[in-house]
Amino acid sequence: MSQPETLAGKAKHQVADDRLAKLIQRGYVFNARQRNVMHSERLPTGYRQLDKVLGGGLMLGALHEVQTPQPFSGESVLFKAALQRAQAKQQPVFWLNPPALPFLPGLQASESPHTIVNHLQENELQWAAAQVLQELHEGVVLIWQPTPSAEAIRQWQRAIRSDSQVYALVICQPMAQEARAYCNRLRLNLVDGSVSFEVLKRQGGWPAQTLAEPLRPWS
Repeated sequence: MSQPETLAGKAKHQVADDRLAKLIQRGYVFNARQRNVMHSERLPTGYRQLDKVLGGGLMLGALHEVQTPQPFSGESVLFKAALQRAQAKQQPVFWLNPPALPFLPGLQASESPHTIVNHLQENELQWAAAQVLQELHEGVVLIWQPTPSAEAIRQWQRAIRSDSQVYALVICQPMAQEARAYCNRLRLNLVDGSVSFEVLKRQGGWPAQTLAEPLRPWS
C-alpha cells in the first residue's frame, strides 16, 4: 500500500470514528454488556393495562424513565409497589434530588432504610447515582433529573449489576424521542383522578398507549 493510500485510509477511519462518537453522544448508539433482561423479575405497577403492555410490570435490575409535566405530579404511581416491596423486605431506598422531602409515614414506607440526597448539581447527580447503582444489589433508586443527558443514562445503565434486583426509576420532564439506553420509557398523564400512559419505548415491543384507569389509593 502506498503512503498516500495509507494516509487516506487513516483519514477515512478518523471520519468514521468521529461520526460514531457523535452518534454515541446523541444517544443513538449504546455500548454495554449484554443482559438477560427478558427473564428478569418484573414488579407489577397495579395498573392492569400498563402491566399487560409491559409483560407483567417494570423489570428489576434495569433503568426505567417516567416523564411527568412537573415533579411530584403522579410519578408515585410507578414507585408505590417498589416502596411497598422495599418495606416488606427491609431494603434500602435512595431518593436522589427529590423536589421535596418525602413524607415517609404517609407513603407507608418508614420501616425501610431511606437515604435522601438533595441539591446535587448535574455532574454530582450523575456520579452519585452511578455509585449507588453500582454498589446496590437490591432496593429502590429514584432519580429526579428534568433533562438527563444521554451520557448520564448510559452511565447509569452500565452501573447496574448483572445480578441486580434494584428498582431504578428516572423521573424527568417530557423530552424529544431520541434513542436512550432505558429499558422502558413512559409518559404519564393525569386527568380528573385517572391515569394513562404513553409507552414510548418497551422491551421487545412497539410503542403503545393505555386507556385511562382510576388512580389507585395508596393503602
